[in-house]
Amino acid sequence: MRVLLIVDAPFAQRERTLVARLGLSLADEGDRVHVALPEGMGSLSGIELLGDPLGFRAEGLMLTRSIRARHLVQRIEERTPGETPDVVHVFGGSLWSFGVEVATQLGAAAVLEVWRSGLCDRAKAFRASPDTPLLYLAPDRTIERRILSESPGASVRLARWGGHVPGSPARPLANPATPSIMILGNGNDPESFRAAFEGVARLADAGHTPMMFIDSDGARKAGIWKRARELKVLDRVTLIDKMEDRRDLVLRGDIVVHPERLHEHRTIVLDAMGAGVPVIAGADPDIEALIDARTCVVVAQPTADVWSHALGMMLDDPEGARALGASAREYIRDGRKFSAYAAAAHDAYEWLTSADAVPFAGRAV
Repeated sequence: MRVLLIVDAPFAQRERTLVARLGLSLADEGDRVHVALPEGMGSLSGIELLGDPLGFRAEGLMLTRSIRARHLVQRIEERTPGETPDVVHVFGGSLWSFGVEVATQLGAAAVLEVWRSGLCDRAKAFRASPDTPLLYLAPDRTIERRILSESPGASVRLARWGGHVPGSPARPLANPATPSIMILGNGNDPESFRAAFEGVARLADAGHTPMMFIDSDGARKAGIWKRARELKVLDRVTLIDKMEDRRDLVLRGDIVVHPERLHEHRTIVLDAMGAGVPVIAGADPDIEALIDARTCVVVAQPTADVWSHALGMMLDDPEGARALGASAREYIRDGRKFSAYAAAAHDAYEWLTSADAVPFAGRAV
């Protein structure tokens, strides 16, 4: 099997670990894997393990899409003459149309990763065409059901996103008086992000002095640095640039906070669960892995007071926090490991390219 993974810039910034893990897993199965990234992105941690990415021009008028796709196809043909991909797997909704065009020119099948709920609506823009077999890959049942409901006749396969489960679990909150709290997010839900930060900052009133490690993108968009100065907690705030590249640091934290409710799946949260790090997350019914009291604490009302109360309860009960982390680790180990996602994706490729498959054929309009 020969596979081309096309990744747009926003997805690469959030989930390059997923792309790298998938590519390495496919290579272990004997598949030939190429990764294509928008020009100008440079080297990305993890992805370089799959070889030099193929560059392409992501932006341009719709009329230039065929030409831009042809340039990428030519680069593939030059790198591996006579071994063009069988499957083009596209990550990031901004490149669905481009990826389908690349697949069409290669004579390959197309797989579109529906990694957030908003892309279910985008799936409606693809209409029947005999040119390219097309399959939607859903990271959980919620998205699978929504695509099937809103896009009758579409081909959908379930490939649940998963996390890594290390051999030894974390031992969080060894010193609950000075915990390290990791606040994740891209800042696209600034109100929720800011409320979670202020909730952490208020823990000092309850006798806790947490150290906060915050995703710099989220902090910038939510105005956290200015707010930290106003709350006089700058000495306890550290901004982490490209937090996606620092999963090792995140998984050494005592608590992971994921406040944003954007209906987006994040494997870094699944990794935290798999490591046994307790997670507190904003309520998001579109993400089935967020199960209150089993995999995390779900904050239904994202105000600073509610965040502070939920965090304070966890800090006041370290054994309970560790038990929650152990429960989440068991959940990931028993049904949400990344290896299961990679196997499901590989099975989907084989089905889509088999003579028995009758996949939905479509192209963007």
